[in-house]
Amino acid sequence: MNILNKIRSAGEHGNLFEVTIANLEAWINSNFLPDWAVASIEELVEKEAWNDLNNRFYKYLEFGTGGMRGRTIGEFITKAERGIPLEFESPQHPAVGAATLNDFNIIRATIGLFHYCEQYLQKKSPEDRVPKIVIAHDVRFFSKHFCELVASTWVRLGGRAEIFSGPRSTPQLSFSVRYLGSTCGVVI
Repeated sequence: MNILNKIRSAGEHGNLFEVTIANLEAWINSNFLPDWAVASIEELVEKEAWNDLNNRFYKYLEFGTGGMRGRTIGEFITKAERGIPLEFESPQHPAVGAATLNDFNIIRATIGLFHYCEQYLQKKSPEDRVPKIVIAHDVRFFSKHFCELVASTWVRLGGRAEIFSGPRSTPQLSFSVRYLGSTCGVVI
C-alpha cells in the first residue's frame, strides 16, 4: 500500500482529519519536498503517528497579532528530521508540516511579505521599488537558520536584506528598520 493509500485509510478509520488528509496529499503531490521531508512523512505514517500528523497538517500557518507562531519540533522526531543533530542536540531539520514553523512556511511567508512590500512601494514611490528588510533572530532552535533563509529568499526575489551578527531584541530591530530606512523588519 503506497503512502497516500495509507493516509486515506487512516482517515477512513477516523485517525486523521479530512483537512489533514487534504494537506498531506497536497504536500506529497507538490514535488517541492526534498527527500528528507518525504522520508519524514513516510516514517510518521509507518509509525501510525496520527496525532502528530494531525498536529502538523491540520491547517496552514497564518499571520496573527503576534506574527506566525508554531512548533519547530514535532511530538515525534523522525530519523530524517533528526539527521545529524545540531548544536544543543536540536534536530537538523524543523518538523515537516503545514502547521509547523519550517523552511517551507518561512519561504512562503517571505514571498508574501516581499510582494506586499513591492506593491506598497510601487504605490508610494514608483522610483524606489526595491523592498528592503532587516531581520533579527533570537536564540531558539532554528532562529538563525530561519533568519538567513528569509534574507536569502528576499535577495533572490530582488530585494535588499540586512541581518544582525547575532541574537537581537525586538526593540533593536524596530530602531534599525527606521534608522536604515527599510521597508519592513522581521524578528524570528
